[in-house]
Amino acid sequence: IAGDGSLVLEVYYDRNKISVDVNGDKDDYYYDDEITEPETPVDPNGGEFKGWEDEDGDPVDFPYNVPDEEDKEIIITPVYYYTVKFVADNAEVLVVENRAGTAYTVPDAAKTGYTFNGWTLDGADAGLTAGGEATIPVGGATYIASWTAHEGIAYTVITYKMNSDGTTYAETSETLYGTAGETATAATPDEEGFTFNADKSTIEGTIAGDGSLVLEVYYDRNKI
Repeated sequence: IAGDGSLVLEVYYDRNKISVDVNGDKDDYYYDDEITEPETPVDPNGGEFKGWEDEDGDPVDFPYNVPDEEDKEIIITPVYYYTVKFVADNAEVLVVENRAGTAYTVPDAAKTGYTFNGWTLDGADAGLTAGGEATIPVGGATYIASWTAHEGIAYTVITYKMNSDGTTYAETSETLYGTAGETATAATPDEEGFTFNADKSTIEGTIAGDGSLVLEVYYDRNKI
């Protein structure tokens, strides 16, 4: 210590350098450097970009200020969501959108008059069990319900014959049987003294698994 007070001591601090990898672009940055957001990445597997996260799974916002983490490499990666769809009779039963590996419960697609065989993917059994747990695959997936139709499903054919008043109809009903999902066609035989009325009739329909199909055949009384 100089008697004239001229002693000067100097203390220097070097700013830490931290390795940061942003979506494969690795570089060294000084502590508190600001990193701007790169271009929105495109997932080759068709995922939807949902943001960024670090190696610990914590969300990352840009501009990003480099923290003092000199003992480890900071890795920032994009987050992609994938979609899983379950479709039965052209209707979506369940849609799940999240990151790959997210668990969900497989839905059921039971319907009357059919045995539910399970879910298919690209025409093959997907190996999923209704009520069981599955995870979203990379790229997502669309699963289609598969059934086996029951035979011996009832449907009704009602025949209406015009009464002599020319206005009302007398009806007779017949129960027939077929396979669920197949097309049923009612017979329209010639009836003496009557003419088949195609406009009023419904002679064709798909056999409902619950037996609710009703076909109607109308005959108008001939005028002489």
